[in-house]
Amino acid sequence: MSFRHGHSALFGAGDHFYNSLYWSSSSNFNGNQKIGFTTDSTLTWADTTSYSKGISHNVSLSAPQKFFGWLSLNPKISLKEDWVFEYRKPVYDEIGNFVSGDFEKVDEFNRRLTGSATLSANTKMYGVFPFPIGNAEAIRHVVTPSISYSYRPDFSEEIFGVNPGYILFDNNEGKFDPFSGSTEGATSTSEQKNINISLQNLFQMKLRKEDKIDKVDLLSWKMKTSYNAAADSLKWSTLRSTFKTTIAGGLKLDMSATHDVYERDDDGIRIDKLISPYLTKMDASTSFRISGKRFIGFEESTTTDVDTTDFDDELLDMNESDLAPKMAKGSLWQASFSMRYSKQQKFDYTHDIYEWDNDFWLNTNLKIMLSENWKLSYNTRFDVLEQKMLSQSFHLSRPLHCWEFTFKWWPSGGSKGFFLNISVKHPDLQDIKIESRGGSKRIFGI
Repeated sequence: MSFRHGHSALFGAGDHFYNSLYWSSSSNFNGNQKIGFTTDSTLTWADTTSYSKGISHNVSLSAPQKFFGWLSLNPKISLKEDWVFEYRKPVYDEIGNFVSGDFEKVDEFNRRLTGSATLSANTKMYGVFPFPIGNAEAIRHVVTPSISYSYRPDFSEEIFGVNPGYILFDNNEGKFDPFSGSTEGATSTSEQKNINISLQNLFQMKLRKEDKIDKVDLLSWKMKTSYNAAADSLKWSTLRSTFKTTIAGGLKLDMSATHDVYERDDDGIRIDKLISPYLTKMDASTSFRISGKRFIGFEESTTTDVDTTDFDDELLDMNESDLAPKMAKGSLWQASFSMRYSKQQKFDYTHDIYEWDNDFWLNTNLKIMLSENWKLSYNTRFDVLEQKMLSQSFHLSRPLHCWEFTFKWWPSGGSKGFFLNISVKHPDLQDIKIESRGGSKRIFGI
């Protein structure tokens, strides 16, 4: 159960600096019940059923500002207050150290306040290049660099000289978290000082249509990485790049690549030595859709170059090429195709080397209106590299007045089987149904 207050101004609308302060909040109630029984060698059963609950409150404050008309800054503070009604109490040995793995459950209230702070900055730069070909006028290039710094303290240590007391220590500097195992999770004990850097390039084409100018996205290219100043080593993350473009005719092409910047030792383990970026993973996918409408007759021709005095020819000869086809509303059939290729470096422990793991899939979906009410759908996935069918399914459906008929069939593979369902359409009455299933789908479900 949750309650939320959306992003809104803290002091209302206005031109003062404090009118740019925004806040949002949420409260979530979490409950978790585990039902179980245990037995010993005497076959005496003991009920181990347990129920835990907790409430988390989240509040965020932000103050987006714009400086010099081009630089956007947004400081943000996020606070989280956790309430639990059951927590763990450590068990000590005779010398004051924690007994490993042993604790007592205390049915009392406990609270924990954590948080983080973020400062982000970004701007936009524009460039226009003349491109007077056809109805195109220019190509526009938009560059959006952004950088952000986020800080989250280690809540097992003092924060600004104050010990929050969430983590307990024994005489041997061992740690114990009373919140571990609760609905709100363990307390964060890792300090983070993350610097996130990204650079986005957007190429657009300006097209003139009569008196209007439209912008069409040609290519989007984004790169991002991060640096954790609080880490002991390997402070830089991988460099991730994404490319998105739409080719003429509606063909979409998406690509992503991941590059690593750390050297690997002979065992394939990353070491703290920076080198030139090298590719570790790549994904490419594309998709397109085609469809056709139902032909239901002809319309009278709208052309005017007809000899209206030739009555005999008009009555005796009906040339269908002079008549415009009449199409029904909606599509008679629709086919969508998608392809996905991926390659990723994986370590071969047998030969102690990195090898490329390649996947190339082709997915198809065909929908056909067999009649006004009957609809057939066929889905398949084909492995292009292995030259084999991975999965296929048929889906036949038809409305039955206030009921809905559905039949699904998986003819091959590990999920071979069928599923028949006849249910009431009304969303409040969908539990009224007739079902039948068979094959492997009986085991794994639908």
